[in-house]
Formats: sequence, structure tokens, C-alpha cells
Amino acid sequence: MLEEVLGEGVDARVFAALDLGAAPPRRVAIKLALEARVETRLRLAREARWLNHMQNCTGVARPIEPEIKEHEDIHFLVREFVPGPTLRQVLEHRRVLRVDEAVRIGIALARTLSSIHEAGIVLRDLKPENIVLRDGHEPIVIDLDLVTPIEGGEVDDPDIMTPAYAAPEQRAGEPAAPASDIYALGLILAEMAGGCAPVAGEVEPRGLARCLARVVRDCLARDPRARPRPHEVARVLDIARTDTARRRRRGVGVTMLGFAMVAAILAPFWTHLSPRRPVALAETDFLPGFLARGGAYVYWTNGGGVVARVKREGGTPEVIARGPALCARAVAFAASGQLYWNDTDGQLWAWFGGVPVEVLQRPSKLAGGIAVGEDGAVFYTGWQSGEILRVDPRGKNSLQVLAAGQNRPYDVAIDEAHVYWTNQGGTVARMRREGGTPEELASGQPWPQGIALDQTHVYWVNQSGGSVMRVAKAGGEEQVLAMSAVGLEGIAVDDMHVYWTSPEEGRVLRIPKQGGGAEVIADGQDNPYDVLVDEEAVYWTNRGERGQVIKWYK
Repeated sequence: MLEEVLGEGVDARVFAALDLGAAPPRRVAIKLALEARVETRLRLAREARWLNHMQNCTGVARPIEPEIKEHEDIHFLVREFVPGPTLRQVLEHRRVLRVDEAVRIGIALARTLSSIHEAGIVLRDLKPENIVLRDGHEPIVIDLDLVTPIEGGEVDDPDIMTPAYAAPEQRAGEPAAPASDIYALGLILAEMAGGCAPVAGEVEPRGLARCLARVVRDCLARDPRARPRPHEVARVLDIARTDTARRRRRGVGVTMLGFAMVAAILAPFWTHLSPRRPVALAETDFLPGFLARGGAYVYWTNGGGVVARVKREGGTPEVIARGPALCARAVAFAASGQLYWNDTDGQLWAWFGGVPVEVLQRPSKLAGGIAVGEDGAVFYTGWQSGEILRVDPRGKNSLQVLAAGQNRPYDVAIDEAHVYWTNQGGTVARMRREGGTPEELASGQPWPQGIALDQTHVYWVNQSGGSVMRVAKAGGEEQVLAMSAVGLEGIAVDDMHVYWTSPEEGRVLRIPKQGGGAEVIADGQDNPYDVLVDEEAVYWTNRGERGQVIKWYK
């Protein structure tokens, strides 16, 4: 039974499907030929053979059926369904990945290429569109229709390629070789860590961390003989990952030494103190993203379309929804007890304690933030479409486009009268909840991210500038509250403090609203992301090698 479309090429379309003949039923991916041409059928048959030949290679989607199938003159192949977004979708949404994420994905792709080349195969078409991050984490190569044997043999048209990711020798008409795949890997590393789209033949590493710049430069050497082999790329990146982790732990070690001395002095009184160290409420193989709090629970979204929760005092995490291929993104809890979230395909979902209900499917993909009002109205942003949307789930056809033409609207927050949002194009804006003309509160901001409100001010972080900002709701000059490392992510406020996450430093910090120095409340965190706060504690997600939901008592 065919479900949603996962992707489409010139002569084929890929669907997610439910295999009802399996016990138990399972999800599979079906690549369906769009035309009944002989060339299309032969290419599909060749891809099926390569899938079987590569089924022992690491990081490659597995075949379900050994040969192409035919039904009423329609030819198709069946392979493993890989849940998660493509790397292209992630890059479109976030523009640039953190260094540790880019390194981790780069190591996995290098090992995949090493395994494929050892099998005697060249991919020829490695690009973000052909890489799915399984459950938002593990890169899996899914498209093999242009592969070719290293030693020659059955080869598709050598002129078919993706020019932006083709090596110079491919564009010159020479056969693709293993070094051509390394060139594509260098482009992908540059795009993940530098935020720049590749330019055919002219890519120079820009804006990259030192640990990545050299390996990218080597991969992009014009002479194929000068490029490293896949296992050499993996080794260099692994060293870079170890060095980055060691630098983070070095600061933690000094902090822990001082903490041990203080703890020894305070030992007689320790039982009267509230716990101040971070506590892991949940650990997950998925990458936890955005947080919400409702009743006795903390809720969060995960890569791979998973929404989960855990009790605020701890316990066993519970998966309450497992969606389709794309990532569940932002999540919000309504005062009336419903949980809402959107996904990267623009769908809005609701959960009332049973089966998730699709409230709305918006054709504009890549939804951004989400907020729910006391009246049940749901507000969310369309990052790709540039829209600010309002939905009343209680009524049919209740979608209202409050604003259009916004420059990559991302996070959103509401108060009694207004809806506020950050535009990653550089502005912070608001408008009346019932509609009207958008009002710009701040401009010229370097990639504003996250948004939080109190009674009088709007707060956000500038991801590229590394600054924590606020501006009065009534307008005026924006104020820099703190400077931190670049790559800031989440922000939250309570009556006394502003809290934010700094993934590059592995820290969660806070600063008094009335001014003063920033305080590190948690160090040595593995890629902290979103943050929320209640009267008792601060919560955040860690998106490192293993996902975590963390609680820190105030």
C-alpha cells in the first residue's frame, strides 16, 4: 500500500509503502519507474543488482527484493525504508551544522565510501539529496542508480551527473573513479560545516573550523591522485573529533576539581541542599530536539518523526507518536491538555492521549516554530514559504495566513495580544494575533534563533553573532545581554534570569535580567540544543552521540 512520496527523479519516483504481506507488516521504500521505456527498466534492474552486490556494505540502504518487480507493465524495485530526513532537508532547515555534527556525519560517510570502494564500486552521485539521516542521526546512502564498477564494465551514460557535486575529471568527460567520490565528500563536508552551497570547480574551504579546513582542502584537490582515500579521511576526522571532545573535558576537569574541594567543606550540610548537578531524565538513540512542558511531563521531538515524554521527576521515557519519514520538529502544550507539533513537511499534528491526529497539511514544507494560545489557537511559521500561520483546530478550514513574504521565519512565541517571531534573514517581528501589518522590532541581526517573552521584553540569540539579545515589546533599541560562542541555539526566561544553550562550548548558561556576569550552570554537555524553564528547574536537550533530556535544579 503506497503512502507518501519520498523523492522524485527524472524517470522514477520513490514512495514509502506498507508491506502488508510481511509478518508483521513493515514499511518499505518502492522506486517506481515513471515511463515504460527500455532504458528506464534497464537502469532500474541495474540498480537492483548493485543493491544486492552492496548489501554487506556499511551505510547503504538494504534491498528487500533481489530483482525488480513488475505489475501491469509498471516496473519497480523494493528496498529498505530509512526513517529520517535527507541531509539536504536538514541543511535547508539549519543552513550550517555544528562542527561535531559535521565531523560525525563525515566519518560515517567516509567509512561508507571505504566499504563501497572495497566492493569494487564507484558511487558517482554522492550528494545531500541521496543521504538520509536514519532517525535524524546515522547517514545512509539511498540512491545507487548511477553507480559504476571501478574496473569498468556496465556503465550508464557517463554524462549523467549532478554538476555541483561532480569532480573536475567527471566534468571533463573522464570516467568516474573512487577519488571522484572523495571530491563529492569534500563538498558535502564544506557545505555542512561552512553553510555554503558548492560551486562547481571553484569551491574553496571558507568559514570552516581549523580541524576541518585541511581535510576539505585535500578532498577538493584538482588532481585525483592528490586526494586522500576514504579511510584516511575517516582517521583525520576521528582525530579532530577526539581533540574537540578533549578541549571540552579540559574545562570540565578544572571545574570538577574545585567542586570537589567545596563539596568536602560542605559535606556536613549537603543533605540540606537541593541537587545542583545536571540529571539525565531520559536517554535516547534518536536526536532530541525541541521541548515543551505540560502537567507532570516534559515532552520533546526526536529525529525520525518521534515524539516522546518523561515525568518531570524522572522515570521511563514513553514514545507517544512515531511519525513518517520526516522529522517532527517543534512541539507545544496547550492549557486544555492537548499536545501539538509540526514536522518538516509542513504538517500539524495533535495528540489527545490516544492516536495522533493530523490537524492540517500545509503544502509549504519545512515548518518552523509552534506556539499555542489559551484559546486553543495554534501559531506556527513556514520557514521555506515565509509565512506566519494561525490554525484553530476546532473548526474546519480555519487556516489563516497572518503574514507572508517573511525571510525564513523560524521560532515563534505569543502573548495575550501579539505573535512574535525571528526571521533568520536578520529580523525580529511581531503582529496582532488576529492579523494586521507586521511590525519590525529589530533588524540587522546575524541569524536570530530562538525566542522567549516576559511581560515587557522579547529575547533571542544570534546564532552567527554569538550574542544574547532583547528588545522592549513596545519597540526601541535592542540590547546585548551577553556575548558567547557562535552557534547559540535555545533561549528561555523566568522572573530573574535569561537561559541559553551554547553547543560549540558544550554549555548551558544564564544571566540576571537586571545585568551582571553570565553564569555557567552546566559544562561538558554534549551538543545542548533547546532549553525550557519552570519554577523548579531548567531542562534542555543534548544532541550528541547519544541523545539526552537533562534537568538542572535551580
